[in-house]
Amino acid sequence: MSKDKKMQIKTICLITGEHIIAKILNVGDGRVTVEDPMQLGISQQGKLMMGPWLMYMDKKVVELKQEHVLYMGKPKDGVFKPYDLEYGSKIASPPEKKLIVP
Repeated sequence: MSKDKKMQIKTICLITGEHIIAKILNVGDGRVTVEDPMQLGISQQGKLMMGPWLMYMDKKVVELKQEHVLYMGKPKDGVFKPYDLEYGSKIASPPEKKLIVP
């Protein structure tokens, strides 16, 4: 995914307490327009869970009222990478090279 597209991906906390990750298409006129929103959660084992936010809607693009958004921010790589695999370039990044010292 290009750097520009990566900059458009944000985590969003809503006034309901839900946390989602989505591509931000537009912010203005009292609305935040997002594409491909996924809900974030933590399992009982403390692992990241991600699933469809609006699983009963046949829409990829959703408008949120700006007053319902508490904050938005850049996601950590551990959150961004699974989202990118689902909705991004569909090409996984190669694993980081690590120095092995005997």
